[in-house]
Amino acid sequence: MDILNMIQFLIYQHLVKSIYDQVFVPFEHIESYVFELLILVLIFYMEIRIYILKIHKNMIH
Repeated sequence: MDILNMIQFLIYQHLVKSIYDQVFVPFEHIESYVFELLILVLIFYMEIRIYILKIHKNMIH
């Protein structure tokens, strides 16, 4: 795991924690798998954006 991935992972963790604290703690009746699914979708979306940016940069150079 390189540095960039580690930083991304830490940012994800922090975001997830803060989102969870702000939004989901008051709604503890929400099923945990729904929350996990949302996180997976978010991370997947971010990864795709990063991947597209990398491809875009490579095309320019």
